[in-house]
Amino acid sequence: QIFQQLEKLLVDGVEFKQDQHYMPMAKNALMVIYQLGESPDTFASEIIKKVCLKIRSKQQAVVTVAPAGGDWKVDTYILSRLCFLAGQVALCQLNYLDVNVFNELKRRNHMREVKVEKDKKEKKDLEKKKAKSALQRSTALETPRNANQEEDDMSCVGAEADDAEAEFIRHVCEKEILFGPTLLTALTPVILSICSNPTKYPNSDLRASASLALSKFMLVSSEFCDKHLQLLFTVLEKATEPVIRANLIIALGDLSFRFPNTVEPWTPRMYARLHDDSISVRSNTLTVLTHLILNDMIKVKGQISDMAFCIVDEDSRISGLAKLFFSELSKKGNTLYNVMPDIVSRLSDPEKGIVEDNFRMIMKYIIGLIEKDKLLESLVEKLCHRFRATRTERQWRDIAYCLSLFPYSDRSIKKLADNFPCWSDKLHEDSVYDSICVIFAGVKKGVGVAVGGAGRGEAKQLMEELETKVEEARAKGVVDHTAEKNAQAAKDGKKKGKKGGEEGARKGKRRSGEKGKKRVESSDSEEEEEEEQEEEQDDAETVPEERTRKSVDESDEEEPRGKRGKAGKRGKKIESSDEESEEVSVPEKRGGGKRGMEVEKSAKKGKKRVEEDQIDSEDDFQDKRVRRGGRKK
Repeated sequence: QIFQQLEKLLVDGVEFKQDQHYMPMAKNALMVIYQLGESPDTFASEIIKKVCLKIRSKQQAVVTVAPAGGDWKVDTYILSRLCFLAGQVALCQLNYLDVNVFNELKRRNHMREVKVEKDKKEKKDLEKKKAKSALQRSTALETPRNANQEEDDMSCVGAEADDAEAEFIRHVCEKEILFGPTLLTALTPVILSICSNPTKYPNSDLRASASLALSKFMLVSSEFCDKHLQLLFTVLEKATEPVIRANLIIALGDLSFRFPNTVEPWTPRMYARLHDDSISVRSNTLTVLTHLILNDMIKVKGQISDMAFCIVDEDSRISGLAKLFFSELSKKGNTLYNVMPDIVSRLSDPEKGIVEDNFRMIMKYIIGLIEKDKLLESLVEKLCHRFRATRTERQWRDIAYCLSLFPYSDRSIKKLADNFPCWSDKLHEDSVYDSICVIFAGVKKGVGVAVGGAGRGEAKQLMEELETKVEEARAKGVVDHTAEKNAQAAKDGKKKGKKGGEEGARKGKRRSGEKGKKRVESSDSEEEEEEEQEEEQDDAETVPEERTRKSVDESDEEEPRGKRGKAGKRGKKIESSDEESEEVSVPEKRGGGKRGMEVEKSAKKGKKRVEEDQIDSEDDFQDKRVRRGGRKK
């Protein structure tokens, strides 16, 4: 009756849309069926068949047949529950085979072995009795040898039996549950279609249920997992709903535990979820990776720097979990020491975009977890060598800051001094120099490991020698860096000058064209002005002689102005020549006719001279432009 009631709840309850607890109820009901029921796989398959028949039978209320193509249209909540049932049945079937069936096979095999052993013992006792009665002789060595051989044979038989049972279970999971004529095989295309077409199935609950069902199917078979792993990661990265991403990262943790070799190439994509926008996704990812790494399920690689980034996460729970992870990792031998150089390099990489202050907070915490002297000395040497592989000043500052965090002993100072050529050319950077000075100050105060007592004097002597070298390299580096900056600035100035010359040549061409047009216009205006001057000359006889003299003096003064105009503003030359002609064109009224003719001649000569100067200046400009063009070529 219990199982009948459970079946009724699962089949009839699939239609109740208002029931928000159907899926948790279905999960627990299926677990009870698989734990207590006899042949639970058959019973679960019958439940799913009845659900499908119920969906098909309710065509008016739930299902409508499309007029063209014959496709079924099912309500999203019903389809979502069907996907959940299929995925949960697959997971329960896997647990049933791995635990219940496997343990039952081992129990039966053990019972057979006990029975065989009991029969052998009885047979042996019977033979002993017969031997005693027949006074059969036997050596002392033969009896224990045969007994040991029988025990070894029994142990080999037990191990072989266990291997045979495990191989049987593995074959059933790999080849029979999701392949061949099974119910789960028939439902697989529906789940794959929903996961592959988010635009066709926009409902978030439906896609969440289908993605979880797909991950549960993948847990059953490594072949099925390898085939659809790319689709699962695509859903993980493209899904807009945080709940889907948070669920799938947990499912991927289970897949990494069951099929580590299959999932291992995709591990970097799991680490990428540590930078997700959603707090729940970041928290789940950090929890899953912490579990996998601390239990040696996946190897620790350079991507662990993404977990270090979580130390400065805005959420205090994530930050605390990241600190706890590195604290536990530091207790697992030299694991943290081995990945420390990679963490420094990756976090200081400009492409990562981590803020410098956050970098310093992260490294201050992680470096404080390393306590062994030998590891610290080796890290000093490794970080010094990292200077050679750096490309930017930011990386120099970061590595120098990490060096300043170590407690220095005499051996650490010696390592730093031996690798002086690696970082001596970086001392012109103020932050690098300041970090080295922090190291010197710490050694002088005796702050650090084994810097007290006898080691302190040796460390101070090494430090003084190194300090002298640092000061010399600092002075030389500053000079060289300044000279390099000046040379670069001069080089940039030359490039700008060349660009400016090209632009000037273009502007000169434009100006010369405009001036040519103006010159033509000015020549026309000059002819008109000469005609006006001749008319004015006939009417100018009434002008007194004093004014005529004054005009002559003014004309004499205006001639040098025209010459200055030649070297100055060319646009004003024409106007000045016109003014001169007007001023000198006034003749004497009485007895000044001869003098007026001389003034007129001098004015014409000045005018011709101004025109010749203009033509000469234009010719000079054209010659210079030709010479510049030849120089560029």
